[in-house]
Amino acid sequence: MGPGGGERTPSGCQWQTAKDKMSNQKTLNKSLPISESDTRVSGESLQILMKEFDTMKDLFSETQTSIQSIFNFYITLVTAVIGGVALVLQFPASTSSDLARSQVVICGLLMLSSIIGTIYLLSIVYRYARLLEYGQNLDALRLHLFQKFNVPLPSIYSNFLKKQEQTSSSNKSRFVWLAWLLPTGTYQLTMALINSGTLAVATWILLSITGATATRYNDSLATIIVEFLLIFNLYNIYSRITLKYWAESYRLHLNPHVENLFRMIR
Repeated sequence: MGPGGGERTPSGCQWQTAKDKMSNQKTLNKSLPISESDTRVSGESLQILMKEFDTMKDLFSETQTSIQSIFNFYITLVTAVIGGVALVLQFPASTSSDLARSQVVICGLLMLSSIIGTIYLLSIVYRYARLLEYGQNLDALRLHLFQKFNVPLPSIYSNFLKKQEQTSSSNKSRFVWLAWLLPTGTYQLTMALINSGTLAVATWILLSITGATATRYNDSLATIIVEFLLIFNLYNIYSRITLKYWAESYRLHLNPHVENLFRMIR
């Protein structure tokens, strides 16, 4: 109350203080919803990225497991074929017809093993290509999360954090073309060697049945060597072309299996 019973009016300083409080309150009311919205969107984005990362990780693990299973089936098949060949050899061939029959059976087992092995090999090549795709996705997601949240990392991650465009072509080996002579993985290398070898042995048996190995031994030996090398490299070229096409089609940010083609996936 002022003098004479009237209301006390605020001074100029009090008016300025009240005005500043109201201005600060309005600013606070405007900034809080924006901050909450930004936090909510960032949290949802992180959940989506982590869910995608878990999905890619599961697909990567499942593909690795399926490759291992196919290779185990193939080794079981080869073991069964070897057992069948050993069983056939246990029966004595008293006549030439018995010998020819045994050779035909062995040749059939080897051919069957090679055909099924080729199917298994093509299946593994396809799964290696899928594995490469999932690995690229995982690397891209990891790199995005590291850069988005500015995570401090040890120096060992320096090569991982480099962009692919910054990779110098001078680092590539001059003999990188030699990689085309090798399969893209140890499983494929083993399967290609066994399949090529069984086909070569089956061809040798067929030539021996016809008598070509006895009359033209050197030519028969050269034939199976050329056949082995040709089939072995056909497997390798198919594997390389498939992975190269997959890498070019699904390249995201990182491609760890292109700069060094000698690096085997497994």
